[in-house]
Amino acid sequence: MEIRFCAFLCQELKKSVEFHTKTALSVENTGTYLKYFGCKRDTVYVKNLLVGVKIRWKKLIRKVDEAGRLLQQALREVKRVTSMTSFLLHCIIRLYSASQGAHQHCDRKDQ
Repeated sequence: MEIRFCAFLCQELKKSVEFHTKTALSVENTGTYLKYFGCKRDTVYVKNLLVGVKIRWKKLIRKVDEAGRLLQQALREVKRVTSMTSFLLHCIIRLYSASQGAHQHCDRKDQ
């Protein structure tokens, strides 16, 4: 259950990151405008900051994607283990019931 919630949060984070990516592109366009129409000293500083932000943003997106993939893989693994566990428990219950029936049958023969 917690893994599903984490996967959901990861998807929500990815949507939020994609939304803010549009804002970052708008800021980058403004920086490009400043590059051509602003003071040279200021525009170099702004563009360098924008490049740094863009690099960190891409790294964040990669990490969010990787976390999402890992969570999906963990969810598949949990489903597989849960299925196997329930199958084993079902088999154990059947064997226990069969052994109880055999034990009762042997008790009747002894009497």
